[in-house]
Amino acid sequence: MTLIETLNYFIQDQQGELQGLEWDIREETNQEDPDLDWYCNEYDDTRRRLEDLEKIKSIILRTEK
Repeated sequence: MTLIETLNYFIQDQQGELQGLEWDIREETNQEDPDLDWYCNEYDDTRRRLEDLEKIKSIILRTEK
């Protein structure tokens, strides 16, 4: 497995995690007393990780040319 393939794996993993959190947030908003803080923090952290992975990938792709 190449470095880019590994990064793609983790990027896809984090994209799936974001999608799951989005569904969890939607479900939580249907609750009578929603507790969104934890979900929103997790979403923000996951989004930052995804952005960092995508930046790393773009740097590697630029240096490989």
